[in-house]
Amino acid sequence: MKISRASLKSNTQKLTYTAAAFTILLAPAGYALQAKADSNDVYVTLSSFSGKPNQTITVSGGNYGKDETVNVEADSGNVAVATASATSSDNGEFSTSITLPAKLPQGGLAIKATGKSTGWNASNSYYVVPFTPTVTVNEGNTTAYGSIKVSATGFAANEAVAINFAGSTTMTTADVNGAFSDITVATPNVPAASYTVVAVGQSSGATGTTYKYVNGFFPSASPSTYYLMPLTDLAFNGSGFAPNETISVTDASSGTLLSSFKADAEGAFTDAGAFTVPASLAGSNLKVVLSGLTSGVSTSTGTAVGKYFPSISPSDYYVQPGGNLSFNGSGFVPGETVDVMQGTTKLATTTADQYGNLTMAGTVTIPATAAGKSQSYTLVGATSKGSGTVTIGVASYNAQVSPSDYYLMPGGSLSFSGFGFMPNETVDVFSGTTKVGSFQADMTGSFKKQSAYSIPFSAAGTSQSFRLVGESSQAETTATISVGQLNTQLTPGTWYALPFAKFDVTATGFAPGDTLNLKNGAATVATATTDEDGTAIFHDVAVTDPAAKSVSFVATSTTSDATASVSIAVGQYHPYLTASSYYAKPGDTVTFSGAGFAPGEDVEVGTGKKGGTVTADLDGAFSVTVELPFAEAGKNSIPVTATGQSSKAVASMNLTLAPFTVSVSPSTWYATPGTPVSFDGMGFLPGETVMVSLNHEGGAEVIADKKGNIAVPATAFSLPFGKSANFIFQGETSYATTSLDIGLAQFYASVQLDNYYGNGGSAVTASGSGFAPNEQITLTAGTTDLSTVTASAKGAFTKSFAVPYAAAGDLPITATGADSGAVAKTGYTVAQVYNSVELGTYAVPAGQALNFIGSGFLSNDTVQISTKNGVIGSFKATAQGSFNDSTVLIPAGTPGGELTLTVKGLNSFTNSTITIWVQG
Repeated sequence: MKISRASLKSNTQKLTYTAAAFTILLAPAGYALQAKADSNDVYVTLSSFSGKPNQTITVSGGNYGKDETVNVEADSGNVAVATASATSSDNGEFSTSITLPAKLPQGGLAIKATGKSTGWNASNSYYVVPFTPTVTVNEGNTTAYGSIKVSATGFAANEAVAINFAGSTTMTTADVNGAFSDITVATPNVPAASYTVVAVGQSSGATGTTYKYVNGFFPSASPSTYYLMPLTDLAFNGSGFAPNETISVTDASSGTLLSSFKADAEGAFTDAGAFTVPASLAGSNLKVVLSGLTSGVSTSTGTAVGKYFPSISPSDYYVQPGGNLSFNGSGFVPGETVDVMQGTTKLATTTADQYGNLTMAGTVTIPATAAGKSQSYTLVGATSKGSGTVTIGVASYNAQVSPSDYYLMPGGSLSFSGFGFMPNETVDVFSGTTKVGSFQADMTGSFKKQSAYSIPFSAAGTSQSFRLVGESSQAETTATISVGQLNTQLTPGTWYALPFAKFDVTATGFAPGDTLNLKNGAATVATATTDEDGTAIFHDVAVTDPAAKSVSFVATSTTSDATASVSIAVGQYHPYLTASSYYAKPGDTVTFSGAGFAPGEDVEVGTGKKGGTVTADLDGAFSVTVELPFAEAGKNSIPVTATGQSSKAVASMNLTLAPFTVSVSPSTWYATPGTPVSFDGMGFLPGETVMVSLNHEGGAEVIADKKGNIAVPATAFSLPFGKSANFIFQGETSYATTSLDIGLAQFYASVQLDNYYGNGGSAVTASGSGFAPNEQITLTAGTTDLSTVTASAKGAFTKSFAVPYAAAGDLPITATGADSGAVAKTGYTVAQVYNSVELGTYAVPAGQALNFIGSGFLSNDTVQISTKNGVIGSFKATAQGSFNDSTVLIPAGTPGGELTLTVKGLNSFTNSTITIWVQG
């Protein structure tokens, strides 16, 4: 057998070996031996024949067809793992690149090139060398929640690599050489042991492994001091916790969180977690627990807390019963609450200052029962529990009292001054065995002018004894006074007075501080209180009955039976009234003057229906300006009256009124209803509002100009539809009124059609005139409403409509105005419809369809077929009014023989009959 040589490139060195009966060719280095594929001896060569996955190699070849597409693929176990293509040159050569996948197993690949047109193919071999990564970690220890540094080589260039350490995964990316270094990977919370560090290439699948030992935690801690006073700071030193973890400090006995802080990167700390030791821990051994919130490990330590020994002194060592006692002290916790105790009873509470001192604090009251005895008090700090005790002596009582007066009139006020009672105690005052008052002594047990007591009028001419007793101390003393007699008298400021003129009345000889009522008959006219001499003055007393000739006044005590009376003479008023003008128009202002009224009284001045009130001066005179009422316009004169509201004095006069003369004229005196109308007027009050009404109903308002003229625009009114148009004009202020009537003309309406003859459904345009401007017009044909239309401003209209379907003959067309009631009529003739009908057959079995053929009906007319028993069917004519092949079913059960059918156009209003034979 003979194998021909392969066709190589021009630089191919041919080496020939002859052995027996065959010849082989050896390719130079770098080229694979090519088997003959066909007569052209195609070949394939590679830029590299081995390497790692994820490489790009150059595939070249020759002896393919000119400009032929050559498909290249890399096969692994007959499976294409990468492909490429190229176009051969004029001499059949090609070159292209192919990238191998990252995850290729170790072993050989067949690189195959196939001509798309010729089908010629050649192949070469490539060997895949696997990735063998190496992983290293940093030296030194690590603990849970710490970290390690990981480095590696031997991965695919630029591929993502997942690093897993004891279940904790970190992602990184290899460089162009497939390496990375010093990647930080967190140490998870795992028990002390050796754990694998695995790095896996995400593209190549290459895996590298090493090991790292994770140390455990061994925490320890100590306090910054082993003895301290409350309210000072305590901190801690320690190690053996997780790096940078938060450590809580809690009270071992209560579990209360005292502080928290972070350990450093080595899990250690110095002077950390400082907190202020509570005063409540004074004298105790404080044990605390330090717990790592991340690692979960804990350790405990403790310190001794010192005690407080406060000192106390009283504000006084000798105090009166009922007096106040305060305390000074030191050695307490700054700001703590301090209780003042007597035995087991808490008497007061105070607060130490910022230095733990007390100054005149915790005040308590010495009880009356302690008079002549010693008292002990203990002050206890609520926080520090420190305490101190003091003892004081309590004085006895020596009560003394004196009255405010030793001689008083009945009703006079008696008070007491004294000393020697318990500080701040209540002192009761007794007259005999009856308690008549009580008061409170001051902080020294003294008092001044206390317990005001009114001497009863029944005690006149007697002596009165009073006993004062301290409620708490029971200290007692007495005082005695003498009571005088009353001699009353009433004196007026004048013996002759006009009604309502004010004067004073003086009362003397009554009891001091007595309330007196001054009465005129049963009416109380004034009230006053007597001074310490029993004198009172009733101010602004007046005679309230203008008809009285004289009047008596009686002063009566509200507390005693004492009275006094006096009488005075009463005069009369004679008022008069004058005016600044005795002739004026309504709306003019007139000044009225009056005199002879009661001083300071209100006087009502009235002018007809209008009036006002003015106050007279001290001489009973007044002057007031009044605007004459317009409501009185048209009267010859009006009365003016001035009436004193207190004296009832009346003065009157008459004032002559000048009249208002108004006139109004319309823009037209005769027009059809609906016509706009305007008005001009004069003689009204300048600037007043003039009300305009139509037929006594709502209307319009206009304002008169400065000359009293008015102008009502045509937009305000249109003449009404009816029999009358009565306009009334009235000044709102002057009440000036006039009215006028405008004649209403009749409407002469007409209507015309553009066509007076046609079939039903024909389009017709109606035109009309002589209606009311802008009114609604209804068009009807016979009794059928056609449409509505709005008339123009000239009462004309144009409207198109369809003539209703109707029987041939006259059809009246009517136009009716909605407002005017005007009616216009014309006529329209509905044309006769002439149609013809025939059948497809004149004999048909019952239950069979019968075909109808017809013409001459109205467009789209409904054609109805009926027998004497009713309608049996219907169909539509065409737009031309014809029909063909229109069928109607002969009812099943129709007896055989002749059957008359009626054909009716519902819109054409025509009937025709046809007789058929129903086959039995």
